[in-house]
Amino acid sequence: MQPTASDLYGYLNFLADSGRAPTSGESFLKSWAFMQHVVGAGQPGAGTLLSGRVAGAAKAMFLCKRPLKQAPLLTTDIIWALENLLFAGGVDNKLKAIIGFMLFCLYSSSRFGDA
Repeated sequence: MQPTASDLYGYLNFLADSGRAPTSGESFLKSWAFMQHVVGAGQPGAGTLLSGRVAGAAKAMFLCKRPLKQAPLLTTDIIWALENLLFAGGVDNKLKAIIGFMLFCLYSSSRFGDA
């Protein structure tokens, strides 16, 4: 585990060429920095391998990310309908579990991945 800056740059180009997510390059560099500082991966005394070229490759990938778009608002009518559907008869149990989890996330103000 002693890559050079050219190795990191080559890997970032591989990620970009293989159609990975635009944020994967930045995530990889954060993971590498974590490994460097916590477990001592890399060449001792080499400092950071995150040269301008490496950081630029990750930034170029990130710039391809689509802009964030606000999701439509959930109205009280939608939430009321979900609650009614949850307690309605004849609804599949799998669908009830999904609706229940969605309502839990909503009422606990938590994100889907955190809940």
